[in-house]
Amino acid sequence: MRTRLSVKLIIALLAVAIAFSAIFALELGAETVQGTFGEGDNLKWSVDTSAGVLSISGEGDMSDFSSPELTPWAEFADLIVILNIGEGVLSVGKYAFAELDRLGAVSLPSTLVSIGERAFYSCDSLRSLTLPDSLVLIGDFAFCGCVDLRVLKVGDSLKDIGASAFRGCYSLGVVDLPDSLKDIGDNAFSGCQSLRQVTIGSGLALVGEESF
Repeated sequence: MRTRLSVKLIIALLAVAIAFSAIFALELGAETVQGTFGEGDNLKWSVDTSAGVLSISGEGDMSDFSSPELTPWAEFADLIVILNIGEGVLSVGKYAFAELDRLGAVSLPSTLVSIGERAFYSCDSLRSLTLPDSLVLIGDFAFCGCVDLRVLKVGDSLKDIGASAFRGCYSLGVVDLPDSLKDIGDNAFSGCQSLRQVTIGSGLALVGEESF
């Protein structure tokens, strides 16, 4: 009887040990998830699920997406709090990081030239944004609905701010626009209820309807 009980106990303990090993291995494997995207898979993405960091690396333009649900990292949207885009990336695609509700910090490369339509649409937790000197174009609705955005630093090469680009950024207080800026689209800063100071550079040629 004791021998049979001992055998059963050993089997049970082994089963538990195997189960825990499988779970532990799964957790380790899930800490970083990665893949490629873009034309010719020129860019790599990775998500550190334990730290909530989404990283983009490689060279060239980013793909456009027709909705946030179609991005490769969509299933991790609720985990992402930090975005790092590496040097060599030239553009941010349409809807690429839209509706990342927990995204609070964004690092953009000095190679970035354009930010696409609705790229950061409704990123509710984004509080501070520094745009690199290389940036020329901000697309329509790019940062629309970023309700907690308070600090915006714009680079010296920006030429075009699209329609409704910062619409509904309720917390934005100060905007300093460079001499390079030529065009501000319709409703670009409309609905920015906290906006108290706007400095516009000397190169501005076109201001859309209800831009402020």
